[in-house]
Amino acid sequence: MSIDVETKVPESLLIKLSEFLDPKPLDYWVKRIPAIMTIPGHATKFNRIEEAKSKEELADYLAELRYALIFKKLGYLVTMEPEGDKGPDLKIEKEAFVAFVEVTRFRPTPELQKTYEISSDLADDIEVVDYASVENCIQKVYSKVTNKFNQVADFHAILAIWNDSEAIDHSDMPQAIKNIISIDDGSVLVPKNLNTIIFGSFESNEKQFYCFKMKLNVDEATQSFFVEMENSRLGKI
Repeated sequence: MSIDVETKVPESLLIKLSEFLDPKPLDYWVKRIPAIMTIPGHATKFNRIEEAKSKEELADYLAELRYALIFKKLGYLVTMEPEGDKGPDLKIEKEAFVAFVEVTRFRPTPELQKTYEISSDLADDIEVVDYASVENCIQKVYSKVTNKFNQVADFHAILAIWNDSEAIDHSDMPQAIKNIISIDDGSVLVPKNLNTIIFGSFESNEKQFYCFKMKLNVDEATQSFFVEMENSRLGKI
């Protein structure tokens, strides 16, 4: 296989990408490798990608690269794994705005998708099934977000979610976040420094990114970040 790019793609990385990606997404990522190679910390991330054992594991890492590219395109100084392998995935900086970003991905979930599809069938108990499917979607969002809290407890933090599950969309997020904030039994402690959750996907609508505030009041720099993110589209990377 021969792909013409100005900056040479590391051969070991190309082999791994070729192992799990079809030609179109492979071409997409190979063309973006040069931009990624200008980001501090990219070598460590490439090493992790080269160790991926499955297509889903690779896609998890690519979600991190996708957000790194988006932030870079928006003019942020991006660093990958700024605190080492136990810390957040990214650090982004622009003027007064500095934040650490933990990226997570909703993988395709056949069981959840099956439940969601059942809710669209004509049946006597349609309302019960539909309610169950929505609760499953929200629970998946809830679990994924709360499982990341322990990694961002010491930082001014953003949780960036990339969604590849057709059974979940941005409309599930407000209720899920409300549930998280409303818990008062000590089982989930929302970090005081967590101010934003981003939800991104390939949904075919006018927006691909949604920002959800975790605080009632945010400063001007954070508000500008919200506007920039929600006006972004992957085609502009």
